[in-house]
Amino acid sequence: MSNKRVNDSVPSDRQKKKSYFKSKASKNLFFLEIITDEQVQAGMGLVVGMTGFYITSEKGRERKSVKEVISLLSKNVEKMYPEQSIYADQKETDQKETVKDETAKDEKKEKKTLDSIEDMVKAELEEMKKPKRRSIFEPIYTSMACVSFISCPKSINVVDLIKKIMVDTATERKKDTRYTSRIVPIQTTCPANLSSISESVKAIGSPLVDFPNSTFMVVAKIRNNGNITKEEITTSLGTMFSSHKVDLNNPDFSIIVEVFRGNCIISILPDYMKLRKYNVTSLFSDGFAQPKPSVNEKTE
Repeated sequence: MSNKRVNDSVPSDRQKKKSYFKSKASKNLFFLEIITDEQVQAGMGLVVGMTGFYITSEKGRERKSVKEVISLLSKNVEKMYPEQSIYADQKETDQKETVKDETAKDEKKEKKTLDSIEDMVKAELEEMKKPKRRSIFEPIYTSMACVSFISCPKSINVVDLIKKIMVDTATERKKDTRYTSRIVPIQTTCPANLSSISESVKAIGSPLVDFPNSTFMVVAKIRNNGNITKEEITTSLGTMFSSHKVDLNNPDFSIIVEVFRGNCIISILPDYMKLRKYNVTSLFSDGFAQPKPSVNEKTE
């Protein structure tokens, strides 16, 4: 009898399957409630309109890569944007700053009285309990090997920031990353359909349309999406910039369009070939790429 009761209490495979789909359904309902039309999340953790960075790294080292890139970004933001805090909770910190200043002297006196080891250990434990400050750079991990993202405030010019890092790496032959290959700026994200991609490129590339003597190329990649093709993207964007010449070797700017499932990341980058496709490892080891003779074609 006892054995039978034990077996009855263990859920069968069918029960487990029902429970699994029930939990999945409830989760899907929850997401449908919190996601608006303006901000569509299509897996991968990307949100429409997001700015940030696309990271490629060694397989299995994605988290370490993101951590070192955030450290690198923070260091350079402090130099380029001294007025920009690298912490997301800065406003709250500023409000508490007055109180901290008033109690600073008292805290110093208290530290002097920590004569015993017991008091010192207690003080360290209290310090550890304090909440960690949240960075303005938010990691976005994916289920895709070697691929991660980082979001950041729109007040930061992601193209200028990464270009500086790449140029410094190539000229000084010094890098602060170990597991990271590419750090590509993301100027915007949109749903992975042709009309949304065209509208997004037009929005961020409108200043370039007014300078028809420039050269450009389209770099389009599709991952896990069979509803749109590279050829459709290059043809559409080529028409948009028809007053410009296409240069596949040394363009003035490159339109980067990368589709990940239902989402698309977009950037218009300068010196894409010279900066070795924004590959920090290659720039560190080989420096700037030597420009090849220009090749003009209608498509990439």
